[in-house]
Amino acid sequence: MTTITTVGYGDICPNNNGERVYAIVAMVVGGAFYGYIIGNISSIVSSVDSNRRAYNERMEIIHTYMKIRKFPPELKTKVCAPALLSDDSINLIRLALTSISGVNYSQSTSTRS
Repeated sequence: MTTITTVGYGDICPNNNGERVYAIVAMVVGGAFYGYIIGNISSIVSSVDSNRRAYNERMEIIHTYMKIRKFPPELKTKVCAPALLSDDSINLIRLALTSISGVNYSQSTSTRS
């Protein structure tokens, strides 16, 4: 507990009740702050992981759709290339997602300017 709260190892000891209360409060505040920071870091990592999982699931749906519909290899490459975020590729992805889900992914849903 002393390491987590960073209040020291006893080289400077509280000598009276006021100092003891201060040391206890410092440990509680330090522990709470440590927990808060670890919780936030865990939340950020979890969010990134869930975004990555959602992206991978969508790409898997697109791959399956292209396989079932027997897309030409050149078109598969255009859709699934690592530099996916060109305007042409985004339009191809929108078209594929609209075909799969029936939801219209029109230009108005784009956040790009």
